[in-house]
Amino acid sequence: MNVEKIRSVLIKILLATLIATSLVAVGVILLGSVSDMLWRVIWTCGAGIIYLAVLLAILSTIPHIGDDRKSRSSLFAVNSVLALTCASYLTSILSIWTVIDGDLPLRIHFAYIVLLAGVLYAKPLIDIEPVSEKIRPYIIANYIFIAVASVLTAIAIVAPADWHLWDGFYGRLIAATVVINVTLTMVIAVLYHLHLQQHPELRAKMTVTSVNGVAVQPTAPAQSQKNSVWLILGIIAAILVGWPIVTSILSSFISFTLGTNY
Repeated sequence: MNVEKIRSVLIKILLATLIATSLVAVGVILLGSVSDMLWRVIWTCGAGIIYLAVLLAILSTIPHIGDDRKSRSSLFAVNSVLALTCASYLTSILSIWTVIDGDLPLRIHFAYIVLLAGVLYAKPLIDIEPVSEKIRPYIIANYIFIAVASVLTAIAIVAPADWHLWDGFYGRLIAATVVINVTLTMVIAVLYHLHLQQHPELRAKMTVTSVNGVAVQPTAPAQSQKNSVWLILGIIAAILVGWPIVTSILSSFISFTLGTNY
C-alpha cells in the first residue's frame, strides 16, 4: 500500500471540498441570500480550513520520526490519526448538512476517541515487538483483543440507546475483552523486563538510534523533535475531542440569535 499516495489524495480531496464550498458561498452571497444554507456553507468552509491545518500538522510530524526502532510505531500512530481526522471531517460535514443530526455526530466522535485510545495502547507494544520472539505471540494476541475491544466499544457508543447494548451480553463481552487486554499487557510487561534482565546488552542497544544506517547516541535536539511530534499529536487529539462540542455550542448560538433552524 502506497501510504504517501493516499495522504496526497486525502489532502487533494479536502482542498477540492474547500474550493467547492467557497464557490458555493460566493454564489449564495452574490444572489443576496442570507439563509440557513449560507450558514451551512460558512460552517463547511470553516471546517475545511481547520481540518486542512490539522492534516498539514500531521504531515509535518513525519520528517521528525526518523528511522530508529520506534519509527514503525510512530508511523502507525501518525497514519491512524490521519485516518481518524479525515473520518472526523466527513462526520462534521454530514452533521453540518443535517445528514446526521441530534447527538449522533457527538457519539461518533466519541467512538473516534475510543479508536484513538486503542492506537495509543498498541503503540508501545509495536515498539517492543522486535525485542523477543517469545513475547511476540502474546503481543499479536494483545493487538487482536485491542482491536476487538475498540471496535465493540465504538459500536456500542454509536448504537441507539434503545438497543441497550451496554446492559446485555454485548456489554459483558466488552468488559471481558478489556480484562483480557489488561492481563495480556501485564504478562507482556513481565516477560519483557525478564528478557531485559537476561540480556542486559539490549538496554544499551535500545538507547541507540540509527541515522543513514550508522548507529549514534540520541541527542537533545532529536529528543526535542520527538517531543514536538507528541505535542502535535496531542493537539490533534484535543481537536478531535473539542471540535464537535464547539460546533454544537456555536450552532445553537447562531440558531438562537438569527432565528434560523440550523
